[in-house]
Amino acid sequence: MRDRMPAKGGPYRVRPGQTLDVYPWFERDTGTIARFDARFASRILNNTRGIRMYVPPSYRENTLKRYPVIYMHDGQILFDADMAIEDGLAKNGYGSWKLENVMDTEIAAGRIPEAIVIGIDIVLELHPSDPTRQRTRELTPTPDDAFVGFGGTGQGTQYLRMILEELRPAVNARLRTRDDREHTFLLGSSLGGLMNVWAGLYHGDTFGAIASLSTASYWDKEVVVARAQTLTMGSTTASRIYIDVGQDERESGGDPKLNESMPTAAQQERLEAALVRMGYVEDRTLMAVVDPAGKHHGASWNKRAPVALSFLLGREL
Repeated sequence: MRDRMPAKGGPYRVRPGQTLDVYPWFERDTGTIARFDARFASRILNNTRGIRMYVPPSYRENTLKRYPVIYMHDGQILFDADMAIEDGLAKNGYGSWKLENVMDTEIAAGRIPEAIVIGIDIVLELHPSDPTRQRTRELTPTPDDAFVGFGGTGQGTQYLRMILEELRPAVNARLRTRDDREHTFLLGSSLGGLMNVWAGLYHGDTFGAIASLSTASYWDKEVVVARAQTLTMGSTTASRIYIDVGQDERESGGDPKLNESMPTAAQQERLEAALVRMGYVEDRTLMAVVDPAGKHHGASWNKRAPVALSFLLGREL
């Protein structure tokens, strides 16, 4: 307590024989949303985008504490308090994750430790009225002839290089992060989720755990499934993988072409089987969820985010 005021957050749990650094905080109940960089320039991608961030409640108060980092795509729709209605992704009806509310609630209850969230915007300048074009270009690991009309696909490997070689070093230099593999995570949905699984297969030495909601594993004839079938879980694969899908991902009144390729439970079953074949163990290093009421929308991702976050971060000790 401080001046008879109890500390914020959930209780600390310590196992017998364990030592634990404790950083209680008293001033804030909620985290802070801000711009990490309004115009983050990438040499690898030759473009510029906004980078948003959420820092947890104790960040300003506990100046010695360092925090895990969760990297997320689709920055425009992550934080409800920061979702500009003019942003193309919001106008296209994806809704908001309202992730700041999820983080604050789960941290206060002690179900997850405090963490920094880095939200990576989709570049809108090239296609301001149709953000799905640039999004499809960057959040796909391979070209897919079925989407040739979207103006190019398959730049996902360069996009991941941007995170690994440009953004992550900048975040670690400017923020108080825990920058090791065990505290560096990816969270995202749809094509963003696809790229997270891809990163979990090939960059697990950096991203210790990944979470993919409404995984777009249909991409390029389920290429992510085919790749997983050739790999074995090891030091260069993520130590934990979370995947989920809604029972009905198709958007009412949505683009018919996109609706044809929305994620399905059958596709997730094939991905799940490939990951098990790699060596992942159900309910230990792999969690696969089917949401009976799940849609391809921020409201559904908001609902499932607490489970995904708990799987990524673990409980507060």
